[in-house]
Amino acid sequence: MVAERLQVSGQQPYHGYEAAAHVARYAVARPLCSGRRILDIACGEGYGSALLARWGAREVVGVDISTEAIEAAQLHFSHPEVRFLQGDAEQAATLLRDEPPFDLVVSFETVEHVADPTALLTGLRRLCAPGGTIVVSCPNDPAALPPDTVNPYHLRTYTFE
Repeated sequence: MVAERLQVSGQQPYHGYEAAAHVARYAVARPLCSGRRILDIACGEGYGSALLARWGAREVVGVDISTEAIEAAQLHFSHPEVRFLQGDAEQAATLLRDEPPFDLVVSFETVEHVADPTALLTGLRRLCAPGGTIVVSCPNDPAALPPDTVNPYHLRTYTFE
């Protein structure tokens, strides 16, 4: 069975490998956190946003399309430097239009879920401050999933090629 997102709220069985893979993606951004204002697009239940704050971010704004995920994030991963908002990743530039730009924008395992990846990436670029950094990852389903397994939550599949 393929899960839509890593859940820490206990609604799905815990899988150590999946949890480690998700945290490892955030660990890539750890050296970029200190003193920065960070946008975490598709933050899920907020564990990564909380890590970014603990690693020295000045402020983190976590956005996820799922109301349930945002509620879990606020319950389990509240932090003085973290704010969670419900919203669509493809509409983030509109949702955050009144916000100052972000020094660092992270979007892990998101692009494969959206109908218009170009709109997503263009929006992230608009939200990033001049000289800022954007870090994006996507899964390689054929390498990560068992043979003949399709992730029903992915609108497209990306491979190394």
